[in-house]
Formats: sequence, structure tokens, C-alpha cells
Amino acid sequence: MSVTTLVIAAALTLNSPGGAVQNTAPAVQGSVDPAPQARSQSIGAARDFLTLVDAGDAAASYEAAAPAFRNAHGFGLWELGVAFHAQEGGAQRRTLVSVEPDNAPANPEYAALEILTFDTIMMNGDHKSERLAMALIDGVWRVVTIDINDIG
Repeated sequence: MSVTTLVIAAALTLNSPGGAVQNTAPAVQGSVDPAPQARSQSIGAARDFLTLVDAGDAAASYEAAAPAFRNAHGFGLWELGVAFHAQEGGAQRRTLVSVEPDNAPANPEYAALEILTFDTIMMNGDHKSERLAMALIDGVWRVVTIDINDIG
């Protein structure tokens, strides 16, 4: 699936505001364990990004994303996806399922790369898997890609 199609699919399947998100303690998997502080920052940045999307804030979530994300996808596409998301209701519960670290990413602009997977129950009852690639760029964790799939 192309990155553009991936973002369109993710943008169209996101669900948005309408309730508090329950952030539970992470159950982390992965062969390489990054420093706990770095992991905490990556997870926090991912949760902050998803909170912006849940709130329907297309501009702030787009700005918070990595330059590669913004370069690959125009703001209009992202704004449309977030608008659909905002109409459908937000996350009721979001649980971190795994962190897959890559301490030697292929892109030289990234000091580190992590794939975070969340198990999410939406306010409308839909069960989703949210997978975000987070890159450490100039000391700041940013979303590089997002993929959201229905479960069951």
C-alpha cells in the first residue's frame, strides 16, 4: 500500500472528540530496549499527536508531524481525514501494545525510530489498531507515518 493511500485510509478511519481517553500503562515488546526516558518521550509524543487528532485539530497535528510526513501528504488531505475523524467520535480507551525500536534507522535525519502500536476502543464502539512510526529528529519525537485498521 502506498504511503499516500495509507494516509488516506488512516485519515478516513480515524475517530475523534467526544470523551476522555484512558491512557494505560504500556506493555512493551521489542528486541532492543531504548532508554526508558527516550521511550517515555516517544510514547508521550505519540499520545499528544493522537490527542490533537481526536480533538479534530488538523493544523496542530499536521505541524507536529515529521517533515517527511508533511512533504508526502498535503495539508488538504490531512484536514479532510481529521474532519471525518472528528465527525465519528473520539477514543474511549487507548492502550499501548508494543514498541518496536530501530536504533539505526535508514534515514540519516532520524537519530532513532520506533513503531508504536495502540489498541484503541473508539467512542462509537469500534475496535482499532493504531500504528505510528515515530522518528527522533533534532531531539524531538515526531510522527512519520500513521496506520489505523479495524479489528474484528
